Amino acid sequence: MPPIDEIVGLLNETSPRVLEHFRSEHPEFRALLQKGIIAGARKDRNSEELSLRFRVAESVLEGAIARCQNESSRMRQRLKTADRLQLVSQCLTFAAGASILSTISKIWAAAEPAIKLFSGITALVSGLLMLIVHNLEGGKSRRGLGMLDRYEKLLAYQSRGEELAQEIKIRANGDLSSAVAIVRKINALCSDIRRLTSLYV
Repeated sequence: MPPIDEIVGLLNETSPRVLEHFRSEHPEFRALLQKGIIAGARKDRNSEELSLRFRVAESVLEGAIARCQNESSRMRQRLKTADRLQLVSQCLTFAAGASILSTISKIWAAAEPAIKLFSGITALVSGLLMLIVHNLEGGKSRRGLGMLDRYEKLLAYQSRGEELAQEIKIRANGDLSSAVAIVRKINALCSDIRRLTSLYV
């Protein structure tokens, strides 16, 4: 039997009512549908149980794809904001260190204190903006991934989910071998999505 522990975990997070419906509909498999490793692999192949695992796997795909879409959209907005702030910070840094300010201060001595104050303030604001940019980009995750890396991975996971949804549509009814393979792929996808999204709050 293919494992569905990650499927059950993600379904519990995205569509708990759907999961509870499966539990109510199949009380004899209630233990199988509890969050945790109890829903893992078994060597025997009971067609009814495999059919249930397949249906549970199929039901999680919509929520899995939606989570990828929502998280990637949120990351895209943060990355855009970070890019804008970084541009402003770079402009301020350039302004603070522009040689024209030094030239003006030499020509007009009275302006020197104001120019120094301006340079100091712009340098401070530039530094603060870079801290905000770093925060928006999320820095590095525990796995060493920056936000752009996580964004690209989410897009890849979304694509995998959509491909699996198409694969399910063309699966031959009653083909146990294809059902096993598809459930394994969906469980692996759910594992990847849960692991990645847990790194980004």
